[in-house]
Amino acid sequence: MKGLAFIYKRLLPYNREIVTILLFMGLPLCFGIMQPILFGKFVDLISSNQIKDAFFIVFLIFIVCLMNLLFNLVCKYKVASISYKIQFSLKTDLIKRIFFLPMNIFESLPKGELINKVENDTKAFSIAVTDLAKFLVDSISFIFIIIILIKINLKLSLILVLLGPILLISFLVFGKKIKFMDTIVKRKLDSYLNLLNETLEKFTLFRVFHAEGLIFRKFEGELSSYQSSSLKKNRITILSSGTVEGLNFISYIAILLGGLYYIGNHNLTLGELVAFTTYSSNFNYSLLRFSQFNVLVQETVVSINRMDNIPAAASKNSNENGKYHPKSLTDFTGTVMEISNLSYSYAEVGIRYINELTVSVSRSKILQITGANGSGKSTLLKILAGLYRNYTGEIRYKGSDINDIPRSVYCNEVCFVTQEPQVISGSIRENLLLGNAQATSRELRKVCEMVGIASFIDSLDHHYNTLIGINGIELSVGQKQKLSMARGLLVNAELYLFDEVTSALDAMHKQTFFELMHSLKENNKAIIIISHDPLPPSLVDEKIELCI
Repeated sequence: MKGLAFIYKRLLPYNREIVTILLFMGLPLCFGIMQPILFGKFVDLISSNQIKDAFFIVFLIFIVCLMNLLFNLVCKYKVASISYKIQFSLKTDLIKRIFFLPMNIFESLPKGELINKVENDTKAFSIAVTDLAKFLVDSISFIFIIIILIKINLKLSLILVLLGPILLISFLVFGKKIKFMDTIVKRKLDSYLNLLNETLEKFTLFRVFHAEGLIFRKFEGELSSYQSSSLKKNRITILSSGTVEGLNFISYIAILLGGLYYIGNHNLTLGELVAFTTYSSNFNYSLLRFSQFNVLVQETVVSINRMDNIPAAASKNSNENGKYHPKSLTDFTGTVMEISNLSYSYAEVGIRYINELTVSVSRSKILQITGANGSGKSTLLKILAGLYRNYTGEIRYKGSDINDIPRSVYCNEVCFVTQEPQVISGSIRENLLLGNAQATSRELRKVCEMVGIASFIDSLDHHYNTLIGINGIELSVGQKQKLSMARGLLVNAELYLFDEVTSALDAMHKQTFFELMHSLKENNKAIIIISHDPLPPSLVDEKIELCI
């Protein structure tokens, strides 16, 4: 009951949908309860040779069955429709929460686990909505059936009533075991999906080192562990259902023997026994459904707890303290960015990567950051881009603390072009418009010419509408990098952050990039760049080195 109350509390936002399902389920219930009574009456009329009246009962049974069929079809459609609606709402909410996670938290989460939560845990929750409605309908039906059974024969009804306490104990015992095993199964599935996701992403690595056999054995181990846990859970579920079915079988035999006794003593008619056994079967079926619902409750509680591990998206995007004013950026004429005593460390390893860094960058200036691998160069740019917030020290952009500037504003002021070029499956145009959704075709072509990819796009059959990624052409790393730079230029930011963007470019296109940097400087832009490649001395205004 505790688990059921927990689920009901979480389903309150969907109370309208649940009420709708209840209404559609309730009508077939009414017709379903009438059928055994009518059939029992039919048997008694046939036994007493009242054929004319029996034909009338057949007509009533036809009407009841037809109405039951029609309402059942409508009910199934409505239930499926509402279930999909709830599942859509849950998935979009969960994905929204994932999108608004702090970058450092998102990077630490296994992506296979997130996929499992979005797909399977939301599905379990949406199924719980419809099954809760079915449970409530079954409960009402259960009460009506007990009343009818008692009215037909009180003593035979006691056989079924005695099952109640025994079944309740079995529900509690099996429920705890199922919940425990379901938690393990979902964790095993997370681990399996994490490995599968990583294996597909790193396919080239395994092919280069001929390590397919090694990763396949690891894959087999994860899959075997997941399926073994699933099988153990299924055994408990089967044992739970088997216990209910066994008790139902015993009660059914007892009812038949009792029915024979009462018919022999003329205390029960054949039709009443037929009706009683039909209702008792419905009674037993309801008990089996309760057992299955008990399993669902335990699984849903586990899924809800897993989804709750992803924090809710913030309702506001900062600027709640009133320190930021829009005009403070547009009217600012001083140093673009000032970094004071900036330190950052990864909590997982406890190592400080950036230590008390103080530096500033002005308009029409280029700051180059160098340092050994692992010195925190890329991490620094992620902090300056507003992706990592858990740092100490102060970062001011145009006089305002970056934490006081709404992200929607900051992303248009500061543009980060990453070391690994990021493209999405879709058209080239769609990829570029991520930088500026209102950009015109002329503006798209201009930035592509600036980075040296326009001629390549012109050579394609569908030009800027050419699909890339899934179901499209595959771009080289260098082409992806140029596309990423072109997208960044569309932002028309005041400060550009470039992370090793020349690493995948040939000598000719590196020169194109250097010319682009000169152009940005001439247009009063501030630039911070990480590059292991030597930059022209005339290009760099200041250079700092990060140490490990």
